[in-house]
Amino acid sequence: MSNIVHFSNTSELDSLYCFPFAGGAPSVYFPLSESLNGIFNISAINFPGKGVLIGEPSLKSMDQLVEYAFSALEYDRAFDKPYYIMGYSLGSKVATMLIEKIAKQGLPLPRKVYLCASEPPNCKTSRKPSKGMSDDEFIELLKSMNGTSNDILDNKELMDIYLPSIRADFNISDSFYKDAPDRPFCVEAVIIYGNYDHFLSSENIELWSKFYNKTSFFDLEEGHFFLTERPSLIKEIIISSIDK
Repeated sequence: MSNIVHFSNTSELDSLYCFPFAGGAPSVYFPLSESLNGIFNISAINFPGKGVLIGEPSLKSMDQLVEYAFSALEYDRAFDKPYYIMGYSLGSKVATMLIEKIAKQGLPLPRKVYLCASEPPNCKTSRKPSKGMSDDEFIELLKSMNGTSNDILDNKELMDIYLPSIRADFNISDSFYKDAPDRPFCVEAVIIYGNYDHFLSSENIELWSKFYNKTSFFDLEEGHFFLTERPSLIKEIIISSIDK
C-alpha cells in the first residue's frame, strides 16, 4: 500500500507534500486539495496506523516519523523537481525535522514550507501531557480541542480502532523537544495560526524565526482546526505567497 496519497498528479504543477496533525489521516487534506486544484499537486503522507494503513503499528518516535517521511518523498522522486511542504500541528514539527534531514543529505530543499497551528520544536507542549491519562480522560482532552465530533469520540467501537494511533502521536508530541539549529535552514517558512488556539502562545510562535532564514506570520480569527473548518483561508495565504 502507498505511503503517500496523491489527490492530484498533473505533470506541469509543483507538488505540495502535506503532513497531518496528530492522529490525522491523509484525508484531512482533501478539502484543501480541492481548494488548490490547478495550483498544486496535493499529496499527503500516510503514516502507519492511519488511513489505508490503519492496521499497521503506529510509529513511536519523531525519528521514526522523519525516516518514514524521507523514504516516502525519496520514493516519490520529490527531490527531482521543485516542491513545497506543509505541516499541521504535530505535522509542522515533523516537516521541520524532515527539512533538517534533507539539508544534511545535501538534497534540494523545498521552495517554501507552510507551518500551521504549531509552536516550533524548541517549545514544549503547553497542554496537559496525555501520558498516564485513562482512555476516558484522553477522549475528554480530544473533545476540548474541537477537532473531532463528539459522536465519533463517544463511539467505543471506533475509538477502539483509532485511539491507539492517536495516543501514539500525542506521546510523541508530548515528549519531543529540539533546540533551534545553529544556523537557520535556508528555506522560507510561512507560519499560519489561529488567535483563538488555546494550545499556542504568540511569543512561542515567533520562535519559528530561529529555524528558518525567512519567516512570515499570518494570524487568523480561528481556533486550532482551521485546516478542516476553513481551508479557503489557507488557500488565500498560499496563493499570496507563491513566487514572492
